Amino acid sequence: MKRTRQSHSRAIGIGIVVLSLGIGPQANSLAAPFLDGNRPLGTSGDLLLSPPAGSLIPGLSPIGGRSGSSGLAGSSGMEPIPPHERAVLSDDALAVAASNNRFALDLYQQYTARVPAEKNVLISPLSISTALAMTYTGALGNTARQMADVLNFDLPAQRLHPAYGQLLMDLGMPREGYQLNIANRLFGQRGFAFKQPFIDTLAGPYAAPLEKLDFRLEPEESRQHINDWVEGKTGGLIQDLLPEGSVDKETRLVLTNAIYFNGNWKYAFDARATREDVFTIPDSTTVTVPMMSQQQTFRYAAGDGFQILEMPYAGDDLSMVVLLPDTTDGLADLEAALTPELLEESLDAMARRDVIVQLPKFTFADSMGLETILSELGMPDAFSDLADFTGMADADLVIDSVVHKTFIDVSEKGTEAAAATGITIGTTSEVIDPLPPPRFRADHPFLFALRDTHSESLLFLGRVTRPDELRGPAAIVPEPSSAPLCLLALLGTAGLRPKARGYRGSL
Repeated sequence: MKRTRQSHSRAIGIGIVVLSLGIGPQANSLAAPFLDGNRPLGTSGDLLLSPPAGSLIPGLSPIGGRSGSSGLAGSSGMEPIPPHERAVLSDDALAVAASNNRFALDLYQQYTARVPAEKNVLISPLSISTALAMTYTGALGNTARQMADVLNFDLPAQRLHPAYGQLLMDLGMPREGYQLNIANRLFGQRGFAFKQPFIDTLAGPYAAPLEKLDFRLEPEESRQHINDWVEGKTGGLIQDLLPEGSVDKETRLVLTNAIYFNGNWKYAFDARATREDVFTIPDSTTVTVPMMSQQQTFRYAAGDGFQILEMPYAGDDLSMVVLLPDTTDGLADLEAALTPELLEESLDAMARRDVIVQLPKFTFADSMGLETILSELGMPDAFSDLADFTGMADADLVIDSVVHKTFIDVSEKGTEAAAATGITIGTTSEVIDPLPPPRFRADHPFLFALRDTHSESLLFLGRVTRPDELRGPAAIVPEPSSAPLCLLALLGTAGLRPKARGYRGSL
């Protein structure tokens, strides 16, 4: 059956991690803002582990589905992309994914404990853990043990890094309906004696080649070269990532990691069903937000004090999971109770059934420094004069900064195309459900995660508390033809400082 073009539903996210290592008399801070809030955010172009450059996704079209039986408008009755068949992952690769998810929840709870209750939050666990795993490759002694504990790594290094590589390669395989690309690169000082096992490991499992630059004689030219690389990998939408002064003659290594996702909902929301509606914010007052609506068959469960809903993207490989407290003030309790075990149990408890979904459109950016959080989670040596990164080089390297920035946009697009296809109102023959469909009305603060259903890896984890504050100048995004859902994580190790200064905290 020919697939007819219909409305886009998209989520756009950019996550940036800057991790700085250094030796020497001065510390460079990469914690300056590095996204222009007045410029549209997004990405295009090929990445290292991505399909060739060309169209955004060859053959990509918005994917529709049937409507439910109520008067709520849903997706049009287009043929969905069938679920993809994916290679079986090794037990070690699944162990890496599970480790990443435990780290994600540890980090999320540490971070949210430090920020106001009304703050929207978004982290990219896979970006941060991949960045730190690459750094862990060069860690030895107590520094390595602390990093392994924080990252929940259970495997020995000789099994961990190949397993990580398998997971990243599987995630980045080209598949119909969406694009998830992963790229890593090292920028190292020309003539600096990096150890070959370190270079080989990052070039192998992590597919991170080493490009040699001359930071000593050409620091500004080197900084611009790295910024040009970033700009090229983000379709020109992220410029001047490394600010002036972040790279100088003492710089020895800059690592970059990029993760990029572009996808459509399997069952798109219809923009004609979106209405202005109320949303209760943390101070118990209400604001008006654009609320998307549809009735559709999703995986759903009612837990102890919350509902959980999973909305798949085209091809069923990736999904957004939303955890909605039963009460308007229940987010803090849900966050405190959220553990890997509770999340796993809740996902396992879900069953397919018709659900009336009302979800606000949301767009926001987040940024954070992670040095203090990571130190307090249990890896302080990496930020102090006790750091041991002699697996990278025989030099006194120390992590100078870890900065993370994210951006996400979740909405429905393409009303003109959707109007051409029409809306079908009917009942489903897939699920026999004698009970009325539950209403999943996200009109108060909630948690959400973007996950890979095959490995169960968490790509994004966040909360929405103030949708009314999300759509300012920093939330400007391009149209779907040039703005996929994207996650970009960049590791920059620049800035060399004396270990005696100890770690520089943040937050």
